[in-house]
Amino acid sequence: MQLLLSTANPTGIASLLGRAITVASEEAVDLRALAPLQEHGLQTAEFGNADGDTTHAGAVKMYGASTLYVIYYTAGLALCFERSKGDQFELEALELYSSDAQYRAVEASLLPIEGLSITTTGKELVQAFGEPDDKGGGMREGIDIWFRWDTVGHGAGLEVQMDSRSWEDGQRCAWRSIIYFKSSEQ
Repeated sequence: MQLLLSTANPTGIASLLGRAITVASEEAVDLRALAPLQEHGLQTAEFGNADGDTTHAGAVKMYGASTLYVIYYTAGLALCFERSKGDQFELEALELYSSDAQYRAVEASLLPIEGLSITTTGKELVQAFGEPDDKGGGMREGIDIWFRWDTVGHGAGLEVQMDSRSWEDGQRCAWRSIIYFKSSEQ
């Protein structure tokens, strides 16, 4: 059975790529422009609530002066923003995790590509998107294998880390993390 992956209509949070937010400081991040997150139960004003509900507990981390991460550990999701001008940051990438020590597995409703699931294999990804534009990793490098497609439609690219260091196993194993990013190739 062949997997049918479609980027014809980016699902849910994928439509947020390129949206801007205002950041006064790490403690004052205004995520109201990212309203579709609320459809998935993710808080956009704070992490958790007054009752201590941390269903999607997370963190805001600034790296240097230009990169900001909004991280939802228990939702298997991180949002990567880059400074565009002044206190404005643009969403450049969505990072999703299926298996990771820090993150719970991402919910199916948050996956940015129709037909993608936690069990999608390397072989199915290559069948759907063709040969990757770049790939690496493996036993020699001592890191999990990864594939990168510079564009998969709608101005977005895809980088996938597989749950194996073996190229022989890579076609049969599922992915570990996915970065769905704003592509420079439009």
